[in-house]
Amino acid sequence: MKDVFYFLSVAPLLREEALFLRAFSSVADADRRQRIERIRSPRERCLSLGGTLLLQKALRDAGAEGAALAYGEHGKPYLAHRSSPRFNLSHSGDYAVCVLSEDPVGCDIERVRDVPPGVAARCFSPEENAALAACADPAEREALFFRFWTLKESLLKAVGCGISLPLSSVSFDLSGSEPAVRQQIAPGPFFFREYGELPGYRVALCRQKDGSFPPLLPLDWTQTL
Repeated sequence: MKDVFYFLSVAPLLREEALFLRAFSSVADADRRQRIERIRSPRERCLSLGGTLLLQKALRDAGAEGAALAYGEHGKPYLAHRSSPRFNLSHSGDYAVCVLSEDPVGCDIERVRDVPPGVAARCFSPEENAALAACADPAEREALFFRFWTLKESLLKAVGCGISLPLSSVSFDLSGSEPAVRQQIAPGPFFFREYGELPGYRVALCRQKDGSFPPLLPLDWTQTL
């Protein structure tokens, strides 16, 4: 099975209630439907639905349609009664992303935006904070912040611990041609890819398999039904 990495804009679902209802009715997993219904924010609800639609599409294409979901100790979903494929979901702003792989994998997407003061000091290593302080241009510093953030999140999610461990428990060196882990929380190796296809967003993928990474492919909601 080839790894796949999809993204979906939820803007149409936010604009038109009929589209949302049609997409929601296509969610096969009852527990996922309940989780989506419990979300109060319309945007967050659409993002969760978008991720679910992407996952259903990826599993259908991989011959694993209808596989039941279970949740790990730290809330990471996985396929019950199956060792593969592995998957991971993330969302931010207008986009949801989903990756499917035979190996442990994690992904993260973040909309680049203003960051409240003190976040980097709490969440990043001394070396990462030094790299941020060396950026004279605020826009460059903001982009670097979210490079660090998405890479850290992708690794924590690949390991399966998510936000149960602080982001400061992982440290990256971005001075070379490829992201390098200085400090990590599980034996590797881990391999990383960053994606720049979505203006205004940072996207990172982490997996325990070397070789070519999947492209980040766009889908619309009609392709997921």
